[in-house]
Amino acid sequence: MADPIRHTTQFFRRFGWALPPSDENPWVLATLATETFFRSPTWRFAEYVTWILISIIRPARAAHLSLGIAQLQLQHWVMLGFLPDHRPRLKSFLLLTSFGENYRAANAFLRTNLGATPWSATRIAACYVGEVRNYHVNVLGLAHNTICQSLKLRLTRRSKGSHESSRRPPC
Repeated sequence: MADPIRHTTQFFRRFGWALPPSDENPWVLATLATETFFRSPTWRFAEYVTWILISIIRPARAAHLSLGIAQLQLQHWVMLGFLPDHRPRLKSFLLLTSFGENYRAANAFLRTNLGATPWSATRIAACYVGEVRNYHVNVLGLAHNTICQSLKLRLTRRSKGSHESSRRPPC
């Protein structure tokens, strides 16, 4: 089995620069890292093909497919206003492969379902997966800790030599 910490570190190196520091929510980043840990790009591509086929054969079933880096069900992408409807379109495929849009969608989904109360790996897993699975909770917790360490390190590097008051880490 792959190493979740190594995966999260690589995930953060690849996508951590894509957000302005004010937008970084470590739980959302950890959720996306966890979803990419469990779903490879090849698997996600197969989901897009399935979306096209199911939209032709059984359109009502398409709403329940989990798509994108965020692995949100299509019905949630539409409900949150990120997609206009359940039909596959080129614009929708581009949005579903955009890290920034997936971050915003996952953030909106978690905020809508968890509110302002403190988030935890267990609460996010129950909301995101529909049940608490120990391995999922453990990977999510490891991803959160790894991302927090990476954010703190990045803040330390940015504040060296700067006369500005350093921003407090989000963790």
